[in-house]
Amino acid sequence: MRILIVDDNESVRRAIREVLIVNPSWNVCGEAADSEDALQKAQTLRPDIILLDMSMPGTDGLKTAHLLKRERPETRIVIMSQNDADILSAAAREAGASGCIDKMMISAESLASILGGSPQRSDVD
Repeated sequence: MRILIVDDNESVRRAIREVLIVNPSWNVCGEAADSEDALQKAQTLRPDIILLDMSMPGTDGLKTAHLLKRERPETRIVIMSQNDADILSAAAREAGASGCIDKMMISAESLASILGGSPQRSDVD
């Protein structure tokens, strides 16, 4: 599963990448720092899933989700937010996202429930 991480904070992108590497079927194909970068990379990288920050400079995550869904309707979008994900879920779905996750609570287990797949490493000793 090819995943594009979109967040204006490099430290957050790095932390999410670290969470994602626990599952070998999750492949981070790229990162973007803003809406314009996300739109361009979604076209060139063709991810299966986009993890999209709600609050970015310029165009916010909901508007970006709407634009991404129009350009790549087959790509699943998950909004990440520091705000209450339950409150944002309806707006996220209206914008074309599959759901919303609390950015501060992201873990391999929470991502597995959204992205599918086991949160466990498949390393062989």
